[in-house]
Amino acid sequence: MAVFQQIGFVGLGLMGGSLALHIKTIDPDTTCIAYDADPDTRRQALTKGIVDKVVDSLNAFPRTLDLVFVCTPISTVLDTIKQLSKHLSSSSIITDIASVNYPITPLLILRHGLGPQPLTLITKSLFRFSSKNGICSHFWN
Repeated sequence: MAVFQQIGFVGLGLMGGSLALHIKTIDPDTTCIAYDADPDTRRQALTKGIVDKVVDSLNAFPRTLDLVFVCTPISTVLDTIKQLSKHLSSSSIITDIASVNYPITPLLILRHGLGPQPLTLITKSLFRFSSKNGICSHFWN
């Protein structure tokens, strides 16, 4: 049984696409639902089986998502987290994969006591370069 039944992804560029593909590879029972601003990227992710469902806006995500990864450019992370916080259940965990912690971390800590975890990735930046091997956890002390 999956640790998280439903995981959302906001942004399916290299980072979001690779993360979704990795999760789907290691736990195919997890339902992966994604939003990307580009309708063609949403269609490709669905067609390739990287996600189970796509939505056309943040407010179209199920309110009961267990976990949401915000995988957008840093300039949009805060607004995205704020919008998701208004829409999702208070039990939904929202985190991001941005490389900048302030001012994102305080907002996430206020919501549910957790900050983001950094990820190490390969260096290309488009969805088409997504790969299940493009993600590996890397924790800094």
